[in-house]
Amino acid sequence: MRTALPSGRLLVAAAVAALLVGGRAYADDGDRGEPAPRRPDASWREIFGGPFQTSRLFSMPTADVVGAYQISLSGDASLLAKNDTLSTSSVVALGFGDIAQLEYRSAAAITTLQPDPFGMPTVGVQLKVPLRPRRYVPSFAVALRFGFTHTDKVGAVTHDERATDFYLVSRLRLWGALERVTLHGGLRVSAAQIDSTGEPMLDGVRRNLPLPAGGIEVRVTDDAIIAAELAEVPLFDPGDATRPSEIRSGLFGRAGIRWHLLPEVVFDASFGYRLEIGRAGAQAGSMFDALVDWDMRLGGEIFVPWGAMVCKAAGIFCE
Repeated sequence: MRTALPSGRLLVAAAVAALLVGGRAYADDGDRGEPAPRRPDASWREIFGGPFQTSRLFSMPTADVVGAYQISLSGDASLLAKNDTLSTSSVVALGFGDIAQLEYRSAAAITTLQPDPFGMPTVGVQLKVPLRPRRYVPSFAVALRFGFTHTDKVGAVTHDERATDFYLVSRLRLWGALERVTLHGGLRVSAAQIDSTGEPMLDGVRRNLPLPAGGIEVRVTDDAIIAAELAEVPLFDPGDATRPSEIRSGLFGRAGIRWHLLPEVVFDASFGYRLEIGRAGAQAGSMFDALVDWDMRLGGEIFVPWGAMVCKAAGIFCE
């Protein structure tokens, strides 16, 4: 079995360090513009005219939250159909006061029992640190997510895997000639566990994993960006009659485009590769040649300004 590439953590740590040391940059909160008007006389065009703020790249969260009185619904699907493969970037976020959101998120994780990353379901809250926007000063957010159980069954043994995360993430938009470039960095501390039942009896495993992440986005046009992310994620290795269960970290990368078809509708197309594990039996040098080792996805995000819609329809939640 292949283990994590030793250079992976260094690559991610370098991306985070580059963000945190800063450069000639400014926080771009002021670019967000006015939110959807919550007035009974507002037109539907005004209500759905945006701007709308996402809280993720692909699977990586960012230091932003969706706006007050808004809901964001997002997800994706693999172009390579496989059994038991879940989205790695599904998010349902409900914004409060422009500094907080309640969310359901399928946080990325890996198991040695299937070739692709899967979504570890979590619920939690994300808070944006209310710093005054300034040049050279990144934006920050913190999140706490409680994990649901993901179950794998091997023979007569059932493995219940779960992870609860604390996340610190930062965003920095560059300045001058690089003003279309935004850097993202963060640290996910994951309390991961495997509990097993059945025969043979296996001991449970619990580990606290520090998992750095980094990302970059480049705005190509007003409606489209190119984005890439690189992150360590929990890697669950359920045991069997010959060996115990184990939890460690693995490296996963993703890159693609995000395109605003409408102000409230975003289209995603991305591909990723799990750098820490090749397919079982893959020969040295051939792991990048196996198409099944690549993860290609299409998806999107829809923003619903529910407060403005209810105000127009029923006269409540108005400004």
